[in-house]
Amino acid sequence: MPGEPRDRRQLVALGEASHDEFSAHVVEGVDPETGAPVQWWHRTAAIRAENMAVAPRTPLWLVDALVGRELDVVRTLAFHIELVPAAEAKHAAKVDVVRDMADHLSETANGKIGSDETSTRVTAAQRRRSDLAAGSHHHGVNWVGFITITAASREELARATRRFGEVRETHLGIERLDWLDSYQSAASGTTWPIARGLAPHDANGGRWFIRG
Repeated sequence: MPGEPRDRRQLVALGEASHDEFSAHVVEGVDPETGAPVQWWHRTAAIRAENMAVAPRTPLWLVDALVGRELDVVRTLAFHIELVPAAEAKHAAKVDVVRDMADHLSETANGKIGSDETSTRVTAAQRRRSDLAAGSHHHGVNWVGFITITAASREELARATRRFGEVRETHLGIERLDWLDSYQSAASGTTWPIARGLAPHDANGGRWFIRG
């Protein structure tokens, strides 16, 4: 019929039975090719700015998560982004520069050698402040990422989760994932096109702004 979805499974998927486990959202359905019952196990984690390694990164830093050959697991990745007005973003960048430079000076007092991490933070903060200089017409951004790992059984989900953990540490610069356990069914929605899992930015703080 005109206007009807080409794949009717898109309609029934939302009505399929599911249940929650502590670290998984389990959806029960029917294999469209064989008619046999199947289960899909999903586990969702948040990717937060404060859990990223302090290091420069390019716009391609997520390639290994999206199409990396080393990652043979089913995953869905989504980023929720909020534009922050330039005045607020500029203030937050200034606060970061002052704080990070103070940390650097404290570390290098009395002839000591400062840490590479602190030096990188200072460089990143100065770059953000430069990007937000008067007349730049740039705004800030508040963001959070979510990733849902999907597998056909509890055991496969555990293996896929471990495999993604290896890749995110070595290739993505994500030091820690915030697994949204105990409410995984609700967390699944963060990687659907209907969800928004981003808390509004705090105009008094600068830590939500991406480093690097």
